[in-house]
Amino acid sequence: MADDSFSSFPRRIRARAKQLENSVSRAIRSVALAADRAAVQATPVDTGNARSNWNVTVRVPKITVDDNTEIGGTGPATQKALAKARSAVVKFRLRDGVIWLTNGVSYIRRLDQGYSSKGGFMTDAALLAGARAARIALKKGIFK
Repeated sequence: MADDSFSSFPRRIRARAKQLENSVSRAIRSVALAADRAAVQATPVDTGNARSNWNVTVRVPKITVDDNTEIGGTGPATQKALAKARSAVVKFRLRDGVIWLTNGVSYIRRLDQGYSSKGGFMTDAALLAGARAARIALKKGIFK
């Protein structure tokens, strides 16, 4: 019996490592989506262009701009950007490397630096994303 237990040790370690990898991958996906949602919601809105140009990609950043003007920034273009983020990370695994969150509009830094009355919104978004990710991880039991 002891010999059987010892011989199965490598298999059990590999299975546990795979479980851990899957848990960490799920946690990273949750954080990426929480960060995207927080960035989108925190972005000041005039035309909605900055809000709807957040891009979530795996491995390589996408720094492009789609002309997505929508008054209020809660319409179809913003919803499409959030949906693209979900589909970009749904199959993410640790071996895929990095998840990028980018916004290619030329004035995004100025918005964050106070050009808008919501200056500093990216710091707020990062804090909100971290809180959301922690809540998601606890709720889903990701690290059990």
